[in-house]
Amino acid sequence: MKPRIRPPPFHRPSIPSYLNYCHGYSQRRWESVIVNKTYEDAIELLNTFQTPYEVLKEKWRKGIKLDESANDQMRRCLSRLGISQNDLARLNIAHIAGTKGKGSTAAFTSSILTQFSHPGTQPPIPLKVGLFTSPHLISVRERIRICNTPISRELFTKYFFETYNILSSAKEPEIPVYFRFLTLMSFKVFLEEGVDAAVYETGVGGTFDSTNIIAHPAVTGLTKIGLDHIDTLGSTLESIAWHKSGIQKPNVPSFSVPQGNTGVENMIKKRASEDLALERVEYLRDEREGVLCGAKVMPDEEWQRENAGLATRLAKCVLKHLKVPIEGPARLSFEANVKRGLESVVWRGRCERKKDGNVVWFLDGAHTTDSLTVAATWFRKETNLRPEGNKKRERVLIFNQSGHREAVALLTHFYKETEKQERSSKASRIHFDEIIFCPNTQSSSSPSSNSKDFFNAALQNSEEASLILQHTLAQTWKDLVAANLETRSEDRAKELGLPETEIVVTVLSSVEDAISAVKKRSEGTEVECLVTGSVHLVGTFIGMLEGVDAV
Repeated sequence: MKPRIRPPPFHRPSIPSYLNYCHGYSQRRWESVIVNKTYEDAIELLNTFQTPYEVLKEKWRKGIKLDESANDQMRRCLSRLGISQNDLARLNIAHIAGTKGKGSTAAFTSSILTQFSHPGTQPPIPLKVGLFTSPHLISVRERIRICNTPISRELFTKYFFETYNILSSAKEPEIPVYFRFLTLMSFKVFLEEGVDAAVYETGVGGTFDSTNIIAHPAVTGLTKIGLDHIDTLGSTLESIAWHKSGIQKPNVPSFSVPQGNTGVENMIKKRASEDLALERVEYLRDEREGVLCGAKVMPDEEWQRENAGLATRLAKCVLKHLKVPIEGPARLSFEANVKRGLESVVWRGRCERKKDGNVVWFLDGAHTTDSLTVAATWFRKETNLRPEGNKKRERVLIFNQSGHREAVALLTHFYKETEKQERSSKASRIHFDEIIFCPNTQSSSSPSSNSKDFFNAALQNSEEASLILQHTLAQTWKDLVAANLETRSEDRAKELGLPETEIVVTVLSSVEDAISAVKKRSEGTEVECLVTGSVHLVGTFIGMLEGVDAV
């Protein structure tokens, strides 16, 4: 007799099947029930769940931070969908929070788990693994993956309207905002599609994040905690750590990468219950201990090896929950699967290099100070390692932080990081021949062609159209350069090999225009172009360069 390889169906609400629900009495009773709609209809309706710019602006003005009661709404909606905490527990969830690397860690964990099969099945039946991350690069579907692949347009449409119809047709209709709705929808997708395990990345913070209604995860993990979302999480590392470490649960194993900050580590321990086993995950250089099982992760940096080490620990806990053998005779197989899982991850838009004719694109979504430090260090290292050859090489920076209230501060931090490298030595300095600021808009000449997946209600349309933020960023960069040159002696400037000519700073109205500008500059010369800042900016570039609708 074959062992059971799928969890039992979760408890469904006492309503007719989806087909009858949409076409039968529910449609007559509730006008909000929607049927026969397309993927485009789903995205258009989903976008209406975003919080408008005017509402966000008023919250910022009043100093309103996170809605501490939001998860009460999440639990009500979860119940209306007929999903219980026991159902969520059967998903064997690895729950991850942090500032830098939580997306990569989630991808590593999912990839490792998909290398394993159900115990005792012949032929082996691979584990089915769900992955929930944010934000998306190109398509909303990327946020909900099964076996590392975004769910199809058909599946997204099906589950979107099933979720919407149930919530909108309740006695007291209640539709959560964008991210919370997708979180609820992901639970429904993973349960009905019969995944064996799921990996969840938090959105903002942890304690009040919508993913934190998961009461009984298999394991929790914390990546490096730094300054991010300070308007909502607080302005100190300790306050941010308080929020992010709130995903820890009693009697659930919890792991953390080395934080490198005593205040953060003390806060993590403070928030952990007395009976909670909190372990500090170190990157082990001694391969005999087998943390990374000999895997070579990309990029080959210590912080990424720490993320991979954390992912290995998280996956190991989930596998134990699933009773997959990993010790004894199965040890060698376990290590081979971990190595294959870590090395097969391709997490797009993060430290990604792409050759396109005379242009080498360096793509790295970075929306925090720590992330921008990594972006600057990575770009400097990659470009300095490349042989000069006989070709003239130029460097271009394309930057945006649309919708981010700390955009100027982040750009200032990034500039200082490039200067830090300049001051260290001539060989490691970063000099850009042109800096381009543009919004995340795909095309300015054909607005109707812009994908609805990129819609962001947090942006003020008038400001985006007039490029107010981009002009502000451009002036900020010019002011930083001018101030920096004033402090340098002429001899020191020559020693560093700094250009005597003025740096070109350009504001363009779309990604399409920015790509055209870089390619024109590459005629007869090689261009190394760093695209960084907004994750959506990087996603728009990938989508336009490759002509794809999801990655």
